[in-house]
Amino acid sequence: MIDGKQCYILEVIPTKSGAVNWLMAQHFGAGPSLTSLREMGNPSSAYTAAYKSSALKLWISRDDYNILRSEVDESYDMGWATRIFHSEIDFSRYGVPVTVTLPPAAQSL
Repeated sequence: MIDGKQCYILEVIPTKSGAVNWLMAQHFGAGPSLTSLREMGNPSSAYTAAYKSSALKLWISRDDYNILRSEVDESYDMGWATRIFHSEIDFSRYGVPVTVTLPPAAQSL
């Protein structure tokens, strides 16, 4: 239960290639830094060699199917360092209006 709501729990354990392909599609590295991987040659090969594990867990409301919580775990072993990434995000206030105000520097772009 999340905030008193019954949930389905979906656990996803990706394949090594699926996890590496997803990570390479990002503009930032959640595991070893892309800079250090580029120095090693092919970043995709380096991530594949360094990959240890990853998992995604989602709590989905049984009432309206909104995602209420997500949890992501990934780990990579580069030989000289092990990188572990853990993230937990709670989602709430679906349907509530939001106001986004750009900072002055972004308004002139």
